[in-house]
Amino acid sequence: MNNQALCKICSNKTTFQFSRRDRNNDNICLAFCVRCFYVFQYKDDYRYIYTSGEFSKSARSGELSPNKERVDNLELSAFYRMSLYHKYLYRSKSVLEVGSSIGQFVNIARNIGIDSDGVEPDGKYASFSKKQYGFDQCNSLFESYLPQKKYDSIVTFQVLEHIKDPMDFIRKAYEILDYSGRLLIEVPSFDLHKSGNFKRFFWLPHLHYFS
Repeated sequence: MNNQALCKICSNKTTFQFSRRDRNNDNICLAFCVRCFYVFQYKDDYRYIYTSGEFSKSARSGELSPNKERVDNLELSAFYRMSLYHKYLYRSKSVLEVGSSIGQFVNIARNIGIDSDGVEPDGKYASFSKKQYGFDQCNSLFESYLPQKKYDSIVTFQVLEHIKDPMDFIRKAYEILDYSGRLLIEVPSFDLHKSGNFKRFFWLPHLHYFS
C-alpha cells in the first residue's frame, strides 16, 4: 500500500501500486484505488503528446495525416456510434465533440440537423475536416477551448483515458454546457479486458483505466 498515489477520482489516500509491461513492452507504473477500484498511471513527467504529432507516430503507424483506410475506419466507427448514442442526442440542438479527429462524427451530426462542432488537438487531423467535409474544426486543447456559445451536449469517445486529470476535464465540460445539458463519455472498459488481452489494453498513453 502507498499513501502518495492519491486517487484522482475519489481522493482516497490508500492505493495498491504495481507495474506492467504494455503493448510496446514499455514498463508502466500503476496504482489501484481500494475504495473506488479505479486504476491509473502515476508519474511525475506527464507530457502532452497530442499536438506535436508524436501520438500519431505511436498510435497511427507514423501517419501524420489520415490515409484512405484510416478515414474509412473512422467513418464506420462514427456511424456505429451515432446509431448507438442517437437516443441520447436526437433532442440536442447543439453538440460539441472533444477529441473529434477528422470530424467524422461531427459531420454525421450536422447531416441529421444538429448544430455540431469539433475540437481536436492534432492540427493535421483537425484541418482534415475542411478537405473531407467542408467545415472547419477548432485545433485546440480542450482545456484552452473558448467557445462562443453553450452546448446542449458534449460527447467524447476514447479520450478521457488520455487526459492528465479527468476531473478537470469534466469540470471544463460542465462550464460550457447548458443548464440541462448532457455529457456523454465513452472509455475503454477495464472489466471487459479482464478476460481478454490485458497486454494490449495497457499502454503508455493510457493514463486511466476505468471500470
